[in-house]
Amino acid sequence: MTPDLLVLYEDEHWRALWPLSATRPVWDLRLGVRCLWEKTRDIWKPVAVAVESSSDAGRRAVHQAFAARRELAMGAEQEQARGSVLWWNGAAIPLGAPPDAGPTLSEGVRLVDSTGAVVGLWHRADVPAAKVHELRDGSAPLPADWRELVCEAIWVRNLWDLLTLLDSEIDRDVEALGDPGGTPTLPNVHLLGTRVSVARDARVDPGCVLDARPGPIVVAEGASLAPFTHLEGPAIVGEGTQLLGGKLSRVAIGPQCRVAGEIEATIFRGYANKRHQGFLGHAVVGEWVNLGALTSNSDLKNNYGNVRVWVEGKERDSGQTKIGCFLGDHVKTGIGTLLTTGAVVGPGSNLFAGGQFTPKHLAGWAWWDGEKCVAHEWDKFLATARTAMARRDRPLTEAEEASLRAAWNAGPRAR
Repeated sequence: MTPDLLVLYEDEHWRALWPLSATRPVWDLRLGVRCLWEKTRDIWKPVAVAVESSSDAGRRAVHQAFAARRELAMGAEQEQARGSVLWWNGAAIPLGAPPDAGPTLSEGVRLVDSTGAVVGLWHRADVPAAKVHELRDGSAPLPADWRELVCEAIWVRNLWDLLTLLDSEIDRDVEALGDPGGTPTLPNVHLLGTRVSVARDARVDPGCVLDARPGPIVVAEGASLAPFTHLEGPAIVGEGTQLLGGKLSRVAIGPQCRVAGEIEATIFRGYANKRHQGFLGHAVVGEWVNLGALTSNSDLKNNYGNVRVWVEGKERDSGQTKIGCFLGDHVKTGIGTLLTTGAVVGPGSNLFAGGQFTPKHLAGWAWWDGEKCVAHEWDKFLATARTAMARRDRPLTEAEEASLRAAWNAGPRAR
Protein backbone atom coordinates (compact mmCIF):
# COMPACT_ATOMS: atom_id res chain seq x y z
CA MET A 1 0.00 0.00 0.00
CA THR A 2 1.24 3.51 -0.80
CA PRO A 3 0.08 6.78 0.79
CA ASP A 4 -2.13 9.15 -1.15
CA LEU A 5 -0.23 12.09 0.30
CA LEU A 6 3.29 12.30 1.75
CA VAL A 7 3.74 15.38 3.99
CA LEU A 8 7.31 16.30 4.90
CA TYR A 9 7.95 17.97 8.25
CA GLU A 10 10.88 19.17 10.37
CA ASP A 11 11.54 18.95 14.08
CA GLU A 12 13.69 21.25 16.22
CA HIS A 13 16.89 19.44 15.23
CA TRP A 14 17.09 21.44 11.98
CA ARG A 15 19.18 24.00 13.89
CA ALA A 16 21.99 21.47 14.38
CA LEU A 17 22.39 21.36 10.58
CA TRP A 18 23.02 25.09 10.24
CA PRO A 19 24.39 26.64 7.98
CA LEU A 20 23.20 24.11 5.39
CA SER A 21 19.66 24.24 6.77
CA ALA A 22 19.58 28.03 7.12
CA THR A 23 18.19 28.54 3.62
CA ARG A 24 16.61 25.18 2.82
CA PRO A 25 14.60 22.47 4.61
CA VAL A 26 16.52 19.58 6.13
CA TRP A 27 14.94 17.19 3.65
CA ASP A 28 16.41 19.17 0.75
CA LEU A 29 20.03 18.40 1.70
CA ARG A 30 21.92 16.31 -0.85
CA LEU A 31 23.31 12.94 0.22
CA GLY A 32 24.61 10.92 -2.71
CA VAL A 33 22.75 10.99 -6.00
CA ARG A 34 19.51 12.25 -4.45
CA CYS A 35 18.33 14.66 -1.77
CA LEU A 36 16.78 13.26 1.40
CA TRP A 37 13.20 13.95 0.32
CA GLU A 38 13.73 12.23 -3.03
CA LYS A 39 14.96 9.09 -1.26
CA THR A 40 11.84 9.14 0.94
CA ARG A 41 9.50 9.74 -2.00
CA ASP A 42 11.06 6.91 -4.00
CA ILE A 43 10.57 4.44 -1.12
CA TRP A 44 6.94 5.32 -0.32
CA LYS A 45 5.81 6.23 -3.88
CA PRO A 46 2.98 8.56 -2.82
CA VAL A 47 0.39 9.94 -5.23
CA ALA A 48 1.39 13.48 -4.18
CA VAL A 49 3.94 15.23 -1.95
CA ALA A 50 3.29 18.23 0.28
CA VAL A 51 5.17 20.25 2.89
CA GLU A 52 4.00 21.00 6.43
CA SER A 53 3.56 24.71 7.09
CA SER A 54 5.80 25.49 10.07
CA SER A 55 4.43 27.59 12.93
CA ASP A 56 7.71 29.55 12.82
CA ALA A 57 7.42 32.34 10.24
CA GLY A 58 11.08 32.13 9.23
CA ARG A 59 11.03 28.40 8.62
CA ARG A 60 7.67 28.72 6.88
CA ALA A 61 9.27 31.02 4.29
CA VAL A 62 12.08 28.49 3.74
CA HIS A 63 9.54 25.69 3.29
CA GLN A 64 7.39 27.79 0.96
CA ALA A 65 10.38 28.52 -1.28
CA PHE A 66 11.12 24.80 -1.51
CA ALA A 67 7.47 23.97 -2.29
CA ALA A 68 7.13 26.73 -4.88
CA ARG A 69 10.27 25.69 -6.75
CA ARG A 70 9.00 22.10 -7.02
CA GLU A 71 5.30 22.95 -7.40
CA LEU A 72 4.33 21.14 -4.20
CA ALA A 73 1.43 22.00 -1.93
CA MET A 74 1.81 23.45 1.56
CA GLY A 75 0.03 21.41 4.24
CA ALA A 76 -2.35 18.48 3.97
CA GLU A 77 -5.36 20.44 2.77
CA GLN A 78 -5.75 19.00 -0.69
CA GLU A 79 -7.63 16.28 -2.53
CA GLN A 80 -5.18 13.49 -1.67
CA ALA A 81 -5.60 14.20 2.05
CA ARG A 82 -9.03 12.59 1.87
CA GLY A 83 -7.24 9.27 1.46
CA SER A 84 -4.25 8.19 3.51
CA VAL A 85 -1.73 10.75 4.73
CA LEU A 86 1.85 9.88 5.69
CA TRP A 87 3.63 12.52 7.77
CA TRP A 88 7.39 11.95 7.52
CA ASN A 89 10.30 13.49 9.42
CA GLY A 90 12.46 14.99 6.68
CA ALA A 91 15.71 14.21 8.52
CA ALA A 92 15.07 10.44 8.33
CA ILE A 93 15.82 8.27 5.31
CA PRO A 94 13.68 5.13 5.10
CA LEU A 95 15.59 2.00 4.23
CA GLY A 96 12.43 0.28 3.06
CA ALA A 97 8.69 0.25 3.68
CA PRO A 98 7.61 -2.35 6.27
CA PRO A 99 5.02 -4.82 4.99
CA ASP A 100 1.41 -3.87 5.73
CA ALA A 101 2.54 -0.46 6.97
CA GLY A 102 -0.53 1.36 5.74
CA PRO A 103 -3.62 2.02 7.88
CA THR A 104 -6.96 0.32 7.36
CA LEU A 105 -10.31 2.03 7.76
CA SER A 106 -10.09 4.56 10.63
CA GLU A 107 -6.95 3.34 12.34
CA GLY A 108 -3.55 4.97 12.20
CA VAL A 109 0.05 3.79 12.27
CA ARG A 110 2.98 5.36 14.09
CA LEU A 111 6.27 4.44 12.45
CA VAL A 112 9.35 4.29 14.68
CA ASP A 113 12.97 3.37 14.08
CA SER A 114 14.80 0.58 15.92
CA THR A 115 15.40 2.90 18.92
CA GLY A 116 11.75 3.90 19.21
CA ALA A 117 12.19 7.38 17.73
CA VAL A 118 9.18 8.48 15.68
CA VAL A 119 9.91 8.78 11.97
CA GLY A 120 6.34 9.20 10.74
CA LEU A 121 2.57 8.91 11.17
CA TRP A 122 0.25 7.29 8.65
CA HIS A 123 -3.50 7.60 8.99
CA ARG A 124 -6.73 7.54 7.04
CA ALA A 125 -9.01 9.19 9.59
CA ASP A 126 -9.36 12.96 9.86
CA VAL A 127 -6.79 13.51 12.59
CA PRO A 128 -6.53 17.15 13.79
CA ALA A 129 -3.15 18.84 13.38
CA ALA A 130 -2.76 19.23 17.15
CA LYS A 131 -3.21 15.49 17.60
CA VAL A 132 -0.66 14.78 14.87
CA HIS A 133 1.93 16.87 16.75
CA GLU A 134 1.19 15.12 20.05
CA LEU A 135 1.56 11.68 18.50
CA ARG A 136 4.78 12.71 16.76
CA ASP A 137 6.51 14.10 19.82
CA GLY A 138 5.25 11.36 22.15
CA SER A 139 3.28 13.69 24.43
CA ALA A 140 0.06 11.76 23.76
CA PRO A 141 -0.47 8.00 24.22
CA LEU A 142 -1.12 5.92 21.15
CA PRO A 143 -4.90 5.62 20.58
CA ALA A 144 -6.41 2.18 20.94
CA ASP A 145 -7.15 1.91 17.23
CA TRP A 146 -3.57 2.76 16.21
CA ARG A 147 -0.60 0.46 15.65
CA GLU A 148 3.10 1.05 16.07
CA LEU A 149 5.45 -0.45 13.51
CA VAL A 150 9.22 -0.43 13.20
CA CYS A 151 10.46 1.21 10.01
CA GLU A 152 14.20 0.97 9.42
CA ALA A 153 15.66 4.41 8.84
CA ILE A 154 18.88 6.36 9.10
CA TRP A 155 19.06 9.93 10.35
CA VAL A 156 20.86 13.09 9.33
CA ARG A 157 21.06 14.82 12.70
CA ASN A 158 24.59 16.23 12.53
CA LEU A 159 26.47 18.05 9.79
CA TRP A 160 29.08 15.29 9.67
CA ASP A 161 26.41 12.61 9.13
CA LEU A 162 26.33 13.76 5.51
CA LEU A 163 29.99 12.79 5.22
CA THR A 164 29.99 9.53 7.18
CA LEU A 165 27.00 8.25 5.16
CA LEU A 166 28.22 9.51 1.79
CA ASP A 167 29.88 6.40 0.36
CA SER A 168 27.10 4.01 1.30
CA GLU A 169 24.37 6.38 0.09
CA ILE A 170 25.96 6.87 -3.32
CA ASP A 171 26.13 3.09 -3.64
CA ARG A 172 22.53 2.67 -2.46
CA ASP A 173 21.27 5.39 -4.81
CA VAL A 174 23.02 3.88 -7.81
CA GLU A 175 21.48 0.50 -7.04
CA ALA A 176 18.01 2.00 -6.52
CA LEU A 177 18.02 4.17 -9.65
CA GLY A 178 19.60 1.66 -11.98
CA ASP A 179 22.01 2.32 -14.82
CA PRO A 180 21.07 5.52 -16.71
CA GLY A 181 23.57 5.14 -19.52
CA GLY A 182 25.18 1.73 -19.58
CA THR A 183 28.85 0.89 -19.44
CA PRO A 184 30.33 3.21 -22.07
CA THR A 185 32.79 2.78 -24.88
CA LEU A 186 35.02 5.83 -24.56
CA PRO A 187 38.01 6.15 -26.90
CA ASN A 188 41.28 6.97 -25.16
CA VAL A 189 39.63 7.01 -21.72
CA HIS A 190 40.97 4.70 -19.03
CA LEU A 191 38.15 2.66 -17.45
CA LEU A 192 39.05 0.76 -14.28
CA GLY A 193 36.36 -1.47 -12.81
CA THR A 194 32.94 -2.23 -14.24
CA ARG A 195 30.45 -0.03 -12.39
CA VAL A 196 30.72 2.98 -14.68
CA SER A 197 27.61 4.60 -16.16
CA VAL A 198 27.76 7.60 -18.51
CA ALA A 199 24.58 9.20 -19.86
CA ARG A 200 24.34 9.15 -23.63
CA ASP A 201 24.55 12.94 -23.97
CA ALA A 202 27.37 13.34 -21.44
CA ARG A 203 30.94 13.91 -22.62
CA VAL A 204 34.15 12.29 -21.34
CA ASP A 205 37.21 13.58 -23.16
CA PRO A 206 40.33 11.56 -24.04
CA GLY A 207 42.88 11.46 -21.26
CA CYS A 208 40.36 10.98 -18.43
CA VAL A 209 40.57 8.16 -15.90
CA LEU A 210 37.37 6.66 -14.43
CA ASP A 211 38.28 4.33 -11.56
CA ALA A 212 35.23 2.42 -10.34
CA ARG A 213 37.14 -0.19 -8.39
CA PRO A 214 36.38 1.45 -5.00
CA GLY A 215 32.74 2.15 -5.93
CA PRO A 216 30.32 3.07 -8.73
CA ILE A 217 30.62 6.13 -10.96
CA VAL A 218 27.62 7.84 -12.59
CA VAL A 219 27.96 10.74 -15.04
CA ALA A 220 24.54 12.31 -15.59
CA GLU A 221 22.92 13.97 -18.59
CA GLY A 222 24.76 16.91 -20.08
CA ALA A 223 27.78 16.56 -17.80
CA SER A 224 31.31 16.81 -19.16
CA LEU A 225 34.78 15.72 -18.06
CA ALA A 226 37.73 17.64 -19.50
CA PRO A 227 41.06 15.94 -20.31
CA PHE A 228 43.22 14.99 -17.32
CA THR A 229 40.26 14.47 -15.00
CA HIS A 230 40.83 11.52 -12.65
CA LEU A 231 37.52 10.46 -11.09
CA GLU A 232 37.44 7.71 -8.47
CA GLY A 233 34.24 6.14 -7.17
CA PRO A 234 31.92 6.10 -5.48
CA ALA A 235 31.04 9.27 -7.34
CA ILE A 236 28.14 11.07 -8.98
CA VAL A 237 28.51 13.92 -11.46
CA GLY A 238 25.21 15.79 -11.75
CA GLU A 239 23.35 17.10 -14.77
CA GLY A 240 25.22 19.76 -16.70
CA THR A 241 28.18 19.73 -14.33
CA GLN A 242 31.66 20.29 -15.76
CA LEU A 243 34.76 18.64 -14.28
CA LEU A 244 37.67 20.71 -15.51
CA GLY A 245 40.63 18.53 -14.57
CA GLY A 246 42.18 17.31 -11.34
CA LYS A 247 41.75 14.32 -9.04
CA LEU A 248 38.34 13.75 -7.50
CA SER A 249 37.37 10.80 -5.31
CA ARG A 250 34.23 9.91 -3.33
CA VAL A 251 32.24 12.93 -4.46
CA ALA A 252 28.57 13.73 -4.93
CA ILE A 253 28.35 16.75 -7.20
CA GLY A 254 24.91 18.12 -7.97
CA PRO A 255 23.71 19.85 -11.13
CA GLN A 256 25.38 22.72 -12.98
CA CYS A 257 28.66 22.90 -11.05
CA ARG A 258 32.07 23.88 -12.40
CA VAL A 259 34.73 21.94 -10.53
CA ALA A 260 38.49 21.37 -10.73
CA GLY A 261 41.44 20.56 -8.47
CA GLU A 262 41.90 17.96 -5.75
CA ILE A 263 38.61 17.01 -4.08
CA GLU A 264 37.89 14.13 -1.72
CA ALA A 265 34.79 12.91 0.13
CA THR A 266 32.84 16.07 -0.64
CA ILE A 267 29.25 17.03 -1.49
CA PHE A 268 28.33 19.92 -3.78
CA ARG A 269 24.61 20.72 -3.43
CA GLY A 270 24.58 22.18 -6.94
CA TYR A 271 25.14 25.41 -8.93
CA ALA A 272 28.56 26.00 -7.33
CA ASN A 273 31.98 26.91 -8.71
CA LYS A 274 35.43 25.63 -7.84
CA ARG A 275 37.06 26.10 -11.23
CA HIS A 276 40.68 26.31 -10.09
CA GLN A 277 43.34 24.35 -8.23
CA GLY A 278 43.16 23.91 -4.48
CA PHE A 279 42.26 21.09 -2.09
CA LEU A 280 38.76 20.47 -0.75
CA GLY A 281 38.24 17.43 1.46
CA HIS A 282 35.44 16.06 3.66
CA ALA A 283 33.36 19.14 2.94
CA VAL A 284 29.76 20.07 2.13
CA VAL A 285 29.27 23.00 -0.24
CA GLY A 286 25.93 24.79 -0.58
CA GLU A 287 24.35 26.21 -3.72
CA TRP A 288 25.67 29.34 -5.46
CA VAL A 289 29.04 29.07 -3.71
CA ASN A 290 32.09 30.40 -5.55
CA LEU A 291 35.55 29.34 -4.36
CA GLY A 292 38.39 31.53 -5.59
CA ALA A 293 41.58 30.12 -7.07
CA LEU A 294 43.70 28.09 -4.63
CA THR A 295 41.00 28.10 -1.95
CA SER A 296 41.82 25.07 0.21
CA ASN A 297 40.62 23.52 3.43
CA SER A 298 42.24 21.42 6.12
CA ASP A 299 40.39 18.20 6.97
CA LEU A 300 42.87 16.63 9.43
CA LYS A 301 44.38 17.95 12.66
CA ASN A 302 48.13 17.73 13.14
CA ASN A 303 47.61 15.52 16.21
CA TYR A 304 45.11 13.28 14.35
CA GLY A 305 42.51 13.99 17.04
CA ASN A 306 38.75 14.30 16.64
CA VAL A 307 37.59 17.46 14.90
CA ARG A 308 35.32 19.79 16.84
CA VAL A 309 32.54 21.54 14.90
CA TRP A 310 30.55 24.65 15.80
CA VAL A 311 26.93 23.56 16.43
CA GLU A 312 24.22 25.79 17.89
CA GLY A 313 26.57 28.25 19.52
CA LYS A 314 29.21 25.89 20.86
CA GLU A 315 31.82 23.43 19.67
CA ARG A 316 30.94 19.75 19.61
CA ASP A 317 33.18 16.73 19.23
CA SER A 318 32.27 15.16 15.89
CA GLY A 319 33.88 11.83 16.79
CA GLN A 320 35.54 12.01 13.37
CA THR A 321 39.21 12.59 12.59
CA LYS A 322 38.52 13.90 9.10
CA ILE A 323 36.17 16.88 8.82
CA GLY A 324 36.80 19.70 6.38
CA CYS A 325 34.24 22.51 6.15
CA PHE A 326 30.54 23.25 5.82
CA LEU A 327 29.70 26.19 3.56
CA GLY A 328 26.20 27.64 3.45
CA ASP A 329 24.47 28.83 0.28
CA HIS A 330 25.92 31.88 -1.52
CA VAL A 331 29.31 31.79 0.24
CA LYS A 332 32.16 33.43 -1.70
CA THR A 333 35.91 33.09 -1.11
CA GLY A 334 38.74 35.14 -2.56
CA ILE A 335 41.97 33.84 -4.03
CA GLY A 336 44.12 31.80 -1.66
CA THR A 337 41.50 31.47 1.10
CA LEU A 338 42.48 28.86 3.73
CA LEU A 339 39.58 27.19 5.53
CA THR A 340 40.48 25.79 8.93
CA THR A 341 39.67 22.22 10.01
CA GLY A 342 35.96 21.84 10.75
CA ALA A 343 35.11 25.38 9.59
CA VAL A 344 31.43 26.38 9.56
CA VAL A 345 30.65 29.36 7.32
CA GLY A 346 27.19 30.90 7.34
CA PRO A 347 25.23 31.63 4.15
CA GLY A 348 25.93 34.76 2.15
CA SER A 349 29.39 35.24 3.66
CA ASN A 350 32.31 36.73 1.76
CA LEU A 351 35.86 35.73 2.75
CA PHE A 352 38.75 37.50 1.03
CA ALA A 353 41.88 37.35 3.21
CA GLY A 354 44.11 35.19 1.05
CA GLY A 355 46.85 33.26 2.82
CA GLN A 356 45.27 33.40 6.27
CA PHE A 357 43.30 30.71 8.02
CA THR A 358 39.66 31.61 8.46
CA PRO A 359 37.98 31.55 11.87
CA LYS A 360 36.49 28.23 12.96
CA HIS A 361 33.02 29.74 12.74
CA LEU A 362 31.59 32.64 10.76
CA ALA A 363 28.00 33.78 11.18
CA GLY A 364 25.79 34.31 8.16
CA TRP A 365 26.39 37.25 5.83
CA ALA A 366 29.85 37.90 7.23
CA TRP A 367 32.30 40.18 5.42
CA TRP A 368 35.73 38.94 6.60
CA ASP A 369 39.00 40.50 5.47
CA GLY A 370 41.41 38.67 7.78
CA GLU A 371 41.40 41.33 10.47
CA LYS A 372 37.80 42.18 11.10
CA CYS A 373 34.39 40.68 10.44
CA VAL A 374 31.49 42.99 9.66
CA ALA A 375 27.98 42.51 8.34
CA HIS A 376 27.44 42.14 4.60
CA GLU A 377 24.93 44.70 3.33
CA TRP A 378 21.63 43.08 2.35
CA ASP A 379 21.07 45.00 -0.90
CA LYS A 380 24.61 44.31 -2.11
CA PHE A 381 24.29 40.63 -1.22
CA LEU A 382 21.00 40.39 -3.10
CA ALA A 383 22.46 42.03 -6.20
CA THR A 384 25.35 39.55 -6.18
CA ALA A 385 22.96 36.61 -5.72
CA ARG A 386 20.88 37.73 -8.71
CA THR A 387 23.99 38.04 -10.86
CA ALA A 388 25.34 34.64 -9.84
CA MET A 389 22.03 32.89 -10.49
CA ALA A 390 21.58 34.59 -13.86
CA ARG A 391 24.88 33.05 -14.97
CA ARG A 392 23.12 29.67 -14.70
CA ASP A 393 19.90 30.98 -16.27
CA ARG A 394 18.07 30.82 -12.94
CA PRO A 395 16.07 33.86 -11.81
CA LEU A 396 15.83 34.60 -8.10
CA THR A 397 12.13 34.07 -7.44
CA GLU A 398 10.06 36.04 -4.94
CA ALA A 399 9.72 32.93 -2.79
CA GLU A 400 13.49 32.35 -2.78
CA GLU A 401 14.17 35.98 -1.92
CA ALA A 402 11.68 35.73 0.96
CA SER A 403 13.42 32.58 2.13
CA LEU A 404 16.84 34.29 2.10
CA ARG A 405 15.39 37.28 3.93
CA ALA A 406 13.88 35.00 6.56
CA ALA A 407 17.26 33.31 7.08
CA TRP A 408 18.89 36.75 7.30
CA ASN A 409 16.40 37.83 9.98
CA ALA A 410 16.64 34.56 11.90
CA GLY A 411 20.45 34.65 12.13
CA PRO A 412 22.95 34.09 13.40
CA ARG A 413 24.50 36.75 11.18
CA ALA A 414 27.48 39.05 11.42
CA ARG A 415 26.81 42.49 12.92
